[in-house]
Amino acid sequence: MNRILRLYAFLLPLLAAVFVFEFGVNVPYWDEFELAGMMSGGPGFWKYITAPHNEHVMPLGKLAYYALARLTSMDSKAMMYLSVIILSIPYLLLVRRIRTHDLMAAAATVLIFFTAFFSPRSCVNLLWGFQPPYLAAFSFGILAILSCDWFLRTRNGWHLLAASLCCTAASLCSAHGLLSWVSVALAAIYSRQFRKCLASLAPAAIIAACYLVSARHFPPAAGGGGVSPAGSVRYFLTFLSGHLLFNARAGWVTGLAALTIAAYLVLRKNAGSSFLFVSLAAFGVLIAAAVSFGRSRFGLEEALTSRYFQLQTPLFLAFGVYLAEGHHAVDSASAGPGNPRRFAAGSCLVLLTVLGLASYNTARGMQSAAEFREERLRGAEIMRDSGA
Repeated sequence: MNRILRLYAFLLPLLAAVFVFEFGVNVPYWDEFELAGMMSGGPGFWKYITAPHNEHVMPLGKLAYYALARLTSMDSKAMMYLSVIILSIPYLLLVRRIRTHDLMAAAATVLIFFTAFFSPRSCVNLLWGFQPPYLAAFSFGILAILSCDWFLRTRNGWHLLAASLCCTAASLCSAHGLLSWVSVALAAIYSRQFRKCLASLAPAAIIAACYLVSARHFPPAAGGGGVSPAGSVRYFLTFLSGHLLFNARAGWVTGLAALTIAAYLVLRKNAGSSFLFVSLAAFGVLIAAAVSFGRSRFGLEEALTSRYFQLQTPLFLAFGVYLAEGHHAVDSASAGPGNPRRFAAGSCLVLLTVLGLASYNTARGMQSAAEFREERLRGAEIMRDSGA
């Protein structure tokens, strides 16, 4: 990839930090008040740390949040900057993974990656101090996929161990982190080293057992039911494209198209069958299925909420990987004479489409962020007037 473009891509996360600086407000919000009562570390502290939070068992996430809250005197804005750092690590590693030398394909891929991690559309996640544990689970999941990809290219067992540790951390930060273990399972299939990969999957069984034990303490709203199978499918498809659109009716159609294209690319057995593409797509599809099981009863509009943004992007990231790896394959000597032009035209079309969607989402996201800031400022004023 062009050095100037790579440098530009590495500097892009600074825009997210500027976004937090401009719209973030240092005032507790929603779940943050729950932690405020535990700051003294009283007798109920460990019960709170190990207790389910909705459908999540997140002791590592709560402990990390508690430690940072103590370190920063519960500065909510510091937590927001931490969210940017957490998302920057997998973003930068994915950018580093881009191998194509075509400027158009590389630019489109960088824009896809940046939009997936830092779009203003995800303003609730970036401007809410309680979100680092959830974003950490997502980031650890992406890091696990990258570690397995490195294992497949080097056959170095340390990369597989790193993937197992990332999956364990993801699972202890949020429920969707459990789904990151699919990367290790796929690595076993791709590498044919089943014994080594199965050993790395051992923590998954223990954590899953803990979730089963804790399931009886989950609130009723966390379970499925109350919605027709067709409604759950529509929610699932809407969730897959929720980060692209604000319209629930068009969302499930777009999600169906994205799923169909992904399946087609996998069956073609070219760059679409690469481990990185398949594992990212599988991670995204599994997250969508899990969320639709737990949340479809709340209606299709629930699938479009900002706090789900990053969870909706792995399939989108997979298409970015395909764009980069597919063009890298076209650059190879085995590519046919007509392929480079067709791929360049496709890259240009993708870039224009992503630019359009990114611009639309940025405009809507900035508007939502401004409203979010005003809401927080009103909350800060109320707390100040009440002497809290």
